[in-house]
Amino acid sequence: MIRDLTRILSLWRPRWGWLVAGAAMAVLAALAGVALFAFAGRGVSEGLRTGVLAGAAAGSLLLLRPLILLRPAARYLERLVTHAATFRALADTRVWFFRRLAERLPGGLGLRRAGDLLGRLVSDVEALDGLYLRALVPAVAALAVVLATALLLGAIAPLLAVIVALPLALALLLPPLLAPGAARAAEDVAEAQGALRAAAIDPLLGIEDTLAANAEPRASARLSTAAAALVRTQKRLASRSAWGGAAGTALAQAALLGALGYGLAGGPGVIGAAVIGLFMALAAAESLAALPRAG
Repeated sequence: MIRDLTRILSLWRPRWGWLVAGAAMAVLAALAGVALFAFAGRGVSEGLRTGVLAGAAAGSLLLLRPLILLRPAARYLERLVTHAATFRALADTRVWFFRRLAERLPGGLGLRRAGDLLGRLVSDVEALDGLYLRALVPAVAALAVVLATALLLGAIAPLLAVIVALPLALALLLPPLLAPGAARAAEDVAEAQGALRAAAIDPLLGIEDTLAANAEPRASARLSTAAAALVRTQKRLASRSAWGGAAGTALAQAALLGALGYGLAGGPGVIGAAVIGLFMALAAAESLAALPRAG
């Protein structure tokens, strides 16, 4: 996996400025969300401590105002920059790929399993947009959020920081843990898709022979069998995705429950810190939600 990732990133080296800028904007938007939740939690905790919730909320609103404007602006710029980076990187990848393909297949693709080959040429390159947008960028943003959460809560209550940040740190391990099994399942899907394409295209390429041999029922049965096999492999891949999403949700909820348990066990003296921990866990959950899909 690391070898493949390194090779793809080497192809994108001319666009590293755009790629790094997109990741930086994603980190800025994620940290703005963390700061927004942190100040909101601080306002609530101050209100609970002093008993003047309205006054504390009004004071915190002054601190929240710049963040309320910064976060959507950063999120909008993140979308612009990351998609611009992706489009440029994919354009370079297509030029590189088809130049190499022309060197190796000067006579064209041929007829044997041409539908499968053409489908893979298109879908595999298009799938690389998810590598940056749905894997690398969310992983970098999530790492920044977990570090910020651990540092901010560590300055308030070190034990609370451990309780909240540990499940979040475990969630960071989901992509590398999920990737090998997902790769095997996705390879089965690719093979099944190839068989389905071949079953659909090959009889049409040799339509005269198919009709002459009265082979339409056999071709139709082969197509149905290939479609059923594809559905089975897609279900297995979707099941892995569902379990990965459930694991990410469970870890995010564990951070929330940890902050809640810390507040209940510590008594009135730690309620304020626990409230901030709850808000920080909520902020982190948004960024960590994309990690299972990244895997």
